[in-house]
Amino acid sequence: IFGSDLLDLPISWGLGPILFAELSSAEKRLILGETLEKILGRYSTA
Repeated sequence: IFGSDLLDLPISWGLGPILFAELSSAEKRLILGETLEKILGRYSTA
């Protein structure tokens, strides 16, 4: 799960290593949000 607690740095500093890593598009999507969506979906109040 990607996250940043460094509010004084550009978000691109954290995204760059992920976007340019030798990972598949699917792996990048998981890191950048799909994993968190799946976790939160388990606790949906809808």
